[in-house]
Amino acid sequence: MATLPFENDSLKFSLQAINILLQSINESPITDDTEIVDLLEAQIAASVLEETKKKVLSSGWDINSDVDWAFQPDIDGNIAIQANILDISDAQGRYYMRDWKLYDKKEQSFNFTDVVKCDVIWDLDFNALTHPIRYYITLRASRTFQYRMIGDEKQYQFSVADVDDAYLDARRSQHFTGKHSLKNGSYGINFRRTN
Repeated sequence: MATLPFENDSLKFSLQAINILLQSINESPITDDTEIVDLLEAQIAASVLEETKKKVLSSGWDINSDVDWAFQPDIDGNIAIQANILDISDAQGRYYMRDWKLYDKKEQSFNFTDVVKCDVIWDLDFNALTHPIRYYITLRASRTFQYRMIGDEKQYQFSVADVDDAYLDARRSQHFTGKHSLKNGSYGINFRRTN
């Protein structure tokens, strides 16, 4: 069996997604990223795709979440929050982001002397996501884009089943990568704690 050569074109997947959005309003596809600048609809499609990606990733998936990520204070005692962090907290709800710095609610302070561990939800590049989550984001963005651009209620309703199916596929992928179960998954652990 022949193997295909590895191809990691950083714009390949996002360009395909933008073309799906353009197709939803009967616009011709674009062939490369330079055409995005020349076509207003492509610019709007790219913007809606990014907006939808952040909205979907903000809910936290296995692929973009870390537990107990260590943050080191700088020489002034501050912990700057990177721009690619969508959400941050700790298990007790003591730490959160304020003015792009970590804030300690208990001490009412931005100053830290030790490493602080927090749970983080990351914003990832669209092209780095797995196919099921990319496809879900694309269809959801397409639905939003179509409605904003032409407002066709029938087309908007027609896309509900496609978006729902893509969401289920993305969740199946989540369970595949996370190996969730009642024994060791968060649902099972929380269920055992309450009983």
